[in-house]
Amino acid sequence: MRTLANELGSDDVTVNAVCPGWVRTPMLGASIDHASADPEELSEFTDMTLIGRVTEPEEVTAAIIFLASPGARSITGTALPIEGGLMERRAWP
Repeated sequence: MRTLANELGSDDVTVNAVCPGWVRTPMLGASIDHASADPEELSEFTDMTLIGRVTEPEEVTAAIIFLASPGARSITGTALPIEGGLMERRAWP
């Protein structure tokens, strides 16, 4: 991503990555099944985030739409975590 941002920047092309955490999708459902957790009780997953909930798919979509918008013209070569503080919580238990 950063290499592409360097290569394509002079052509006014921006390159970014969206890095979602736990998102309420069928893939999360499979993880819940694998963990033998109650699908109604997501605390095993939400306790890992600073916001205490999983990310909704629309939140990931909104970030992607923003990065593709004119308002993000100067944002390039970045990785945008959309994970409710999952990695922050893991870094500071």
